[in-house]
Amino acid sequence: MKRSRLVDAVDPLIGTTGDDPCEYGGMVPSTAPPFAMTRWTPMTRENRISAVPYHHDDQTFLGFIGSHQPAIWMGDWGFAVVAPGVGEVRPDVRDRALVHDRATERARLDSYSVDLLAEGGRVRTRLTGTCRVGVIELVFEGTDGGLLADPHVVVQATRAGHIGRVRIDPERGEISGCNPERQDAHLGPPRAAGFAGYFVARCEATDDDGRPIAAPFDSSGTAVGPVLHDGELERTDDNLSAWVRFPSATRRVVIRVGVSLISEDQARHNLDAEVPDGREFDDVVTGLRDAWAQRLDRVRVDGATPEEESTLATALFHSLQYPARLDENGQYYDGYTDSVVGTERAVYTAFSLWDTFRAQNALLILLAPDELPDMMASLLKTYRASGRLPIWENLVETNIMVGTHADSLLAEAFLKGVPIDLDLAYEAALVNALTPPENDTTRWWGDREHDPFDAGRPGLTRYLENGWVAADETAEAGSRTLDYAYDDHAVAILARAADDPDQATTLERRAQSYRNLWNSDRGFMQSRNSDGSWADGGWTEGTQWPYTFQVLHDIRGLRDLMGLDLFCNRLDEHFAGGWNRHDNEPSHHIPYLFSYAGKPHLAAEHTRRIAREAYRAVPSGLSGNDDLGQMSAWYVFTALGFYPVNPASTEYVIGAPLFDTVEIDIPGASRPLTIHAPGAPTLPYVEGVRLDGVETTQPFIEHAAIADGATIDFTMSAEPSDWGTKLH
Repeated sequence: MKRSRLVDAVDPLIGTTGDDPCEYGGMVPSTAPPFAMTRWTPMTRENRISAVPYHHDDQTFLGFIGSHQPAIWMGDWGFAVVAPGVGEVRPDVRDRALVHDRATERARLDSYSVDLLAEGGRVRTRLTGTCRVGVIELVFEGTDGGLLADPHVVVQATRAGHIGRVRIDPERGEISGCNPERQDAHLGPPRAAGFAGYFVARCEATDDDGRPIAAPFDSSGTAVGPVLHDGELERTDDNLSAWVRFPSATRRVVIRVGVSLISEDQARHNLDAEVPDGREFDDVVTGLRDAWAQRLDRVRVDGATPEEESTLATALFHSLQYPARLDENGQYYDGYTDSVVGTERAVYTAFSLWDTFRAQNALLILLAPDELPDMMASLLKTYRASGRLPIWENLVETNIMVGTHADSLLAEAFLKGVPIDLDLAYEAALVNALTPPENDTTRWWGDREHDPFDAGRPGLTRYLENGWVAADETAEAGSRTLDYAYDDHAVAILARAADDPDQATTLERRAQSYRNLWNSDRGFMQSRNSDGSWADGGWTEGTQWPYTFQVLHDIRGLRDLMGLDLFCNRLDEHFAGGWNRHDNEPSHHIPYLFSYAGKPHLAAEHTRRIAREAYRAVPSGLSGNDDLGQMSAWYVFTALGFYPVNPASTEYVIGAPLFDTVEIDIPGASRPLTIHAPGAPTLPYVEGVRLDGVETTQPFIEHAAIADGATIDFTMSAEPSDWGTKLH
């Protein structure tokens, strides 16, 4: 087959623009390897909860930021900003903005570059990075090709209201400091006294002939907001920056910034270990490209247009960014205990589990199985430190969204052969299943509760008593009931594996609690009050339409509960009425449900339409927040032709492949997973499937059948066939 290198097709600008923060990708053109601790990105606005630091439509440039913000609706923490300038030093973010020349902007997975229009010329900038180090190149160029006056950089440590520290060491050519800001602090536990993001920025300046300038700082100082403190080498304050001017002979400056959550010395160690003195900028670019090529070269595609190749490659790129590494040189900062802890394995954070349990984790099992054991161990690390598995962890738990879907990740890992500490996993998941939060029946439980941060399953008391979460006591009660039933299914898997059959039976019975929300008179799922009466609303980021189908673990049971005719009619109405909101996760599995109803041709139609409408190779090309790779993982699975509707199982549901051939080298497998679907780009329907030469008559395949590699041959057709129409 054609060997297309997807590493060359990634477009990091996909998903970087949109009018509504809820309705675009919320992505940034970051430069970092897979699962990096720190992602360096250009900064066109101040980031916060609901805004990431880069937006493609912005016209000005504020600097480069070493960010830990994993999603647009999640906050950043311990970040540092490096902003170039010429002429007068203007440290305040409102004053230092430079206009960028959009025609010069180039974003690749290994580097970013753009020219900034400055007084008397331009500053040509480039950015690249490693797991814990950002590398910035600045070339100061006058209009006539000469040098620019007063080239400088500002290194911003903190924003207003956050007290940090900066230190300038002219002999080392370093600017260092710390930033204690954690934008999610009001959602998680109180800010740990020891928390800070530390940085060491080392500057190297060269003249017009490329010769090193021995003393790179001509002058320097600190700043609080717009106020300069000329000559001051150290300061502790809020809204704090340090600045350095470079000698007038300076043409090029390279700034390497090491980052740490442990200490300034550790930040310096990270810098020296990952980008030591003497390593050229282009060598870092090459190393970053190689790190991504190692992943993306595992996937090869034939039959895709250049735009489709870019869409697929970028979806893979987005899917492999999180969770993020937290460990540094055999230790890590633990926000739960406010201490530095030793570790012999990689440690991860940034678990957006309400999103990623659906498909992104399943994709990592295929594409990054070597990392999965440490990722699962990181979930259990959180349990040991805090007493609960994470729900939405961003350094620490933020108590955002509903359900305890770490249960699902652990069950899925066990079922698919990922090594886990089964006894500890079961112990931790059982706490979720059996232990309500304090004051569970005496307070109103909303989403994003500030205290306690480790609530687990609010409303669990009534769920255990009645079989549903009470809508008059707990917000989003309908969604919680359905999610708790699914999570009980996941915990039951762990109970069976841990040889606790009685508890497994109890949990399996509880997993049928979704039936208590079925209102046969209305033909929809509906929330219930504590007295059993029906209630309106109660859904998380959705309506009764997607949540009527939110029974991932028992779609066949749901089909039978509703009756086949109503099941099919509701699916048809769901799409015809515009209720399928692919920009949010509760709808992601729904087009595949036609395959459970004997209508796989409709699954093929809807998944193909969504793949082509909601994913495009342009900056506005993601219809919804990517949510740590879940949106992108949906596209990857759909392109392959199957999807994990019930992630806590070993079953994939067949839709229809998008391309003629896709090959995947699964790490550790004895042969590639090869998907042949000749004519798929123009033939939308499946007429037949053979798995390793054996005919498959049902639209389902097992993980074990593909985990060690396999060949899946699809026969595609222009019209629907009777393949897969027999109910299973």
